[in-house]
Amino acid sequence: MTRIFTLNWDAEPPGDVVVEVERKSLGEIVITVKSMNSRLLVRAESRLRSLIDASVRSLPFPLMDRYELWAMDAQQKPVALLSSCCHPSQFDANETHRWQACRLTDYDFSPQDIEPEVPRDAANRLEHHVNRIIVVRTWFKRDQAGCGSAIADRTQTLCEPDEFPSMLVREEWDSEEMRVLVSAWIHWKSAALLTLSCLDRPQREQLEKAASRHPFNVKRHHRLYPEVLDADSLRTTLVKARLLLSSNAAAS
Repeated sequence: MTRIFTLNWDAEPPGDVVVEVERKSLGEIVITVKSMNSRLLVRAESRLRSLIDASVRSLPFPLMDRYELWAMDAQQKPVALLSSCCHPSQFDANETHRWQACRLTDYDFSPQDIEPEVPRDAANRLEHHVNRIIVVRTWFKRDQAGCGSAIADRTQTLCEPDEFPSMLVREEWDSEEMRVLVSAWIHWKSAALLTLSCLDRPQREQLEKAASRHPFNVKRHHRLYPEVLDADSLRTTLVKARLLLSSNAAAS
């Protein structure tokens, strides 16, 4: 979703300042300020700050990215979410062919039960097992109830809400290694997964408990949570994040 504000500036220098506030997947917020006149940006700073503050106070934004690209297995069942967008015109820009557990330069994901042999070893293994069972990639339009209708699918595939993995990747696997890897990934991603609105109470409780061990990530995402079950625990985690930041700053 993108919220756009335009500041009309009548005084010198003339011109407009456009502020775009966009919520990306899994809670990332991008704020873009545009103007043809750099001096205008300086003069408009206070008004820009008030608009941005007002936008942040209105979080979480309503869910707008109803179009989702899912990796499907041989039985035409969803395996993992690959991408999402707000309009079919954005399909090409959001097309992707592989599921990624994390960025290629991210080495933080390392399950305690698995000894990494090389950097990003656990993520590579998880991605390998997920991607090897992908047969096709399908765009779905999700309705308010969570049902998904396939886009440009001659068979008119319709998936019920419980067929889509609520944690964005399938949790049921035959191998113990995959069950451990997926469980560890969900724990590692818990602070971001809490931004999802489709979670039931037990799932949210599970994620909130896991996220308390990732204070920096909670600090980054917590304004986007549609619901908080344990507000006291959230406050404690945010205090922990501030203390750790202060400690790191003092140490440097």
